[in-house]
Amino acid sequence: MKKNMSFFILFLFSICSDVFALSIGFDIKNETIFFEKSDAVYIPDISFSFDSSFFYTLHFHFANQNLLLQPGFFCKSISFKDSEIFPFFRRLNYSAFTDTFSFTAGKDSFYFGSGTVDNNFFINIPDKKHKDLLLWHIKFETFIQQFTFTAGVAVDTKKIDVFKIPSWYNSWWKIVYSHPVFLIGIENDWLLQPAIQEYDQKKSTIVKTAMEASVSLPKGFTLYANAKLPVNIEKKKIEDWASLIGVSKLSIYKEASFTTNGEIFYSSKRGFKYSFFQAVNFGEYIELGAGLHGRENKELHILTDIIFFIGDFKFKLGYTTRNVLLPNNKDGGILSIGTVFNDKI
Repeated sequence: MKKNMSFFILFLFSICSDVFALSIGFDIKNETIFFEKSDAVYIPDISFSFDSSFFYTLHFHFANQNLLLQPGFFCKSISFKDSEIFPFFRRLNYSAFTDTFSFTAGKDSFYFGSGTVDNNFFINIPDKKHKDLLLWHIKFETFIQQFTFTAGVAVDTKKIDVFKIPSWYNSWWKIVYSHPVFLIGIENDWLLQPAIQEYDQKKSTIVKTAMEASVSLPKGFTLYANAKLPVNIEKKKIEDWASLIGVSKLSIYKEASFTTNGEIFYSSKRGFKYSFFQAVNFGEYIELGAGLHGRENKELHILTDIIFFIGDFKFKLGYTTRNVLLPNNKDGGILSIGTVFNDKI
């Protein structure tokens, strides 16, 4: 199976490079964790992970249809000696649409809902949720006046990309009512984790219902809130209910924009969490950000990042401090460095 898939992607890659290729690109990410120095031989001072991908971008338009392909190779390393290279689709998206309906299928950016501490309104998945998340999914969407009805299925993308059996599936639907001043929505999803002996995974089904509302206030302020109620079907109990409330403010001065964001989050398992973040954007050239994330009186991390845009290059540098409330904690800060070339669609 792996060989057949590899030959197929290689064949597509070579054919498209001569006929339909629009651009070549790459995406390189490195995350380094610093530890407190120790005399123990088995405790390293630094731990790092390195991910990179090299890809072609192909984009076709057919009347009310689009086809986006990014075949390439992915390299994952957890040490200088331990690395793996394999062909994969970085992105693959087919979409068809009319004035009142749209259909998309493939692997692409897939995210909705608000929240940086956590996002209760997004589908319940075991993977980390963030705005750059790429998932294999199918989505149907229709629009009736100010209502948007959406339904779809998402699958464990990490396992599919390395040609393994998916460890989870999620089917979902949501309804959102949009108004120039406020927005309100309801979402429901079913997370299925089948029994898989290879992963030591037992069967689990979690049904979650969530709601989100936001309102635009004077002087650039936006107030938003969401909450979720997940129920484990096998155990017949509520898994981890949670709620979040946040406020953001957007200010624009000449070519610079300033975004301020603050949130409070409560979970029945994790307790109170909070965050504050300030971002500054100077046109299309540079973004600066600084903030903090904390949990009750147990955790507090300070975050900083900077993003440069130079032509088709995007450079990102970020650093998260160790838990400043535990000065004797041996876990150190995390340095993230990344660059992307030719990822514009």
